[in-house]
Amino acid sequence: MISALYIGFGGFLGALFRSLLVRIIPYSNFNILIINLLGCFLFGFLISKVHDLELRLFIFSGFLASMTTFSTFISELSILIESKSLAKASFYLLAHVFIGLFFFSLGKFFARSI
Repeated sequence: MISALYIGFGGFLGALFRSLLVRIIPYSNFNILIINLLGCFLFGFLISKVHDLELRLFIFSGFLASMTTFSTFISELSILIESKSLAKASFYLLAHVFIGLFFFSLGKFFARSI
């Protein structure tokens, strides 16, 4: 039961943080990409630094899972495809996967150097 509270509170804060970032980052088709890449970096950085189970639940299953979002990514990708912007859609998809992997690895690299 207590685990659910850690995840729930982390998710609440992650959703608020994402909402704040959406307001700060000028709207474009790529603001969700920027938020997801930040999440990849933070995940990669923190995965080797955070060992406490409750804190891991709070950060990874709660905060970062709520801050980043696969459903919004798919929705934005679908809009690009439906608008026949296939070059943008392809870039959007590949950027999420490959640049996301790069940012995750970059976060891990920085975490090891500290």
